[in-house]
Amino acid sequence: MKNKKWTFDLDGHTHTLELQHSTSGVKTKVWHNGHLALEHGDMLTITHSADFPIDIDGHVVVIHIRPKTFGSQYHLAIDGIPAPGETAPKTTVAKDKRRMQFTAAMFTAFVGAPLLILVGRDGWQVNGIRADYIGYFSLPFALGALIRRYFTRRSKDTPDEC
Repeated sequence: MKNKKWTFDLDGHTHTLELQHSTSGVKTKVWHNGHLALEHGDMLTITHSADFPIDIDGHVVVIHIRPKTFGSQYHLAIDGIPAPGETAPKTTVAKDKRRMQFTAAMFTAFVGAPLLILVGRDGWQVNGIRADYIGYFSLPFALGALIRRYFTRRSKDTPDEC
């Protein structure tokens, strides 16, 4: 679990936010002044990119979680302005989701499926199914996702929301 702690002043009162985010992205918890303010995720939910708004004394405080090559980056914004010493995230959740889908499709099409096809010819099996059959089955889905992404590229006029 990764921990991040912020201390800031709002309307003359000092507030502390503590974030606990699992390295696998499964569980996220936020404490405000020692009290659990938010709990997100279970074994079926993976959060690598998210925005968690929390209302503190009439102010909207948002914790931004963004993926990086190894792990995650954490940003804090108060009423839409980065907190002192913080920077605004460079991407949105929608852009991160699109990038992750593209990365998964590229990996499946050009690494995963060909590797399964290659080792399946030697008789390897996955739960009783020849590995090459799994590779042949997954390849069209990955290529279809790449083709769909190509033909549905977003224009500069399109908002970031999905």
